[in-house]
Amino acid sequence: MALAERFFSRNKEIAIVGTGHVLHSSISAVRREIQSFKPELVAIELDMGRFIAISRRAKPRAKGVFVNLLSSLQQRAARTTGVRAGSEMLAAVREARKHNIPVALIDQDIRITLRRALHGMTLREKAKLGWNLLFGAFEAGNKEKLDSIISQKDELMAKFKQELPNLYATLVTERDEYMARAVAQQPFQRILIVVGAAHVTGLRKRLEYRNKGGRLRNIT
Repeated sequence: MALAERFFSRNKEIAIVGTGHVLHSSISAVRREIQSFKPELVAIELDMGRFIAISRRAKPRAKGVFVNLLSSLQQRAARTTGVRAGSEMLAAVREARKHNIPVALIDQDIRITLRRALHGMTLREKAKLGWNLLFGAFEAGNKEKLDSIISQKDELMAKFKQELPNLYATLVTERDEYMARAVAQQPFQRILIVVGAAHVTGLRKRLEYRNKGGRLRNIT
């Protein structure tokens, strides 16, 4: 977990750190990679609203039953590990500022993402999501179960894509494309990206495709 992957995307040298949002190891890994990679820019998987909420330890501006369930799940996982959700993102910002490195918030506005997600899901997907979130709230309170979930990330993401394809498209695929485009537009040549582990593969794939002359698709 939180091992950096390095590659090139046209004229940019990229390092991606995939994190677990409630893991101590992610915080130290982010700091270590900033110190060793010495990027010209640190790009993080946050929008301004989420960044402000995490910084102030406030609730996100987005509302709704699924948001509340997800927030409850993260809070329970955070109590289990002793790490507040998003701590690794704040650690990245602080470490970057410590070394006078600019920071870019590259994620899509969470309100847009959730609106697209809710409108795109079928009733069956919404029911299945609600059940999974309720079940996940119990799993998040169990340290052994949480470790197992983290270690099986790839298998679980494949299952997520199969069972909730519309939600996966909005929360993962579209955001991968949005963040890849945000990175590609940066004027810096050496960029460190800090994202949840679920986004590493998709981001790298899109940025490397650009390196081969492909054009990133716009998401409206």
